[in-house]
Amino acid sequence: MIRWKKLNPNERLLIESPVNRYRIAGPGWVYLTPRQRALATVYVGPQARSLTLENVRTAENVPLKLAMKIIYKVDTELLTADLLPKIPGLNDGGWSGSVDWHSEYVMRQLMAQRPWQEINHDEVQKRLERLFTQTLNDRLKGLGLQVIAGCVIRAELPESLQRTLIQGEEDRVEAGSRAKVLQSYFEVFGQNLPQAMPFIVQWEMLNTIHKNNPQILLTPNGAFPNLTQGLSGTSGNIFQMQLPIWEQNRAN
Repeated sequence: MIRWKKLNPNERLLIESPVNRYRIAGPGWVYLTPRQRALATVYVGPQARSLTLENVRTAENVPLKLAMKIIYKVDTELLTADLLPKIPGLNDGGWSGSVDWHSEYVMRQLMAQRPWQEINHDEVQKRLERLFTQTLNDRLKGLGLQVIAGCVIRAELPESLQRTLIQGEEDRVEAGSRAKVLQSYFEVFGQNLPQAMPFIVQWEMLNTIHKNNPQILLTPNGAFPNLTQGLSGTSGNIFQMQLPIWEQNRAN
């Protein structure tokens, strides 16, 4: 049942729920979760003339498959006596629960301004992140919070782009891990690293081949002459490589 309620002159539509109040000036969209829709009350303002179902869309109709990451902190300057009763308690999820709720609400409002397909464009992505951070920061000031940074991550990407991103991440991780391995080799061999490099390459190849059954021993030249005899009862093959390590490096 639609009931009349006095609105401001610039208000066209007002939807109230136990969680929040939505005001739309002129044409716009209001997104409600199923629970909010069941509990919300819809009012038509004096200038609205008519209200159709297209003016209100529910949350399940919006393909909001985005991951939103927000870095925020408590701004003690905003914690006034009037604000303290508004701070959410632990039963309501605390600050974290309020940030999640406001983040989704702000993002749905911003998403209503452009087609979903445009989010694939980088310039739209950057603009969306900027508006998201600014708008969310303005809303969270009412809870005594300050948004430091916000990031919007697209969860639905073309398959080719997903492969490119995954490959790029793997290459970055692999390059970083190889750099650490090389650094560790340099710490072991010191200035003798160029001389040991051919043996290191062979060992890396063997390690790659037998990574599921690592029975490879990396030993300095002549350091453990009886090592293979002591491991004669070990199942599987034992690969022992003699690497030229200077005596001074052994002592270190």
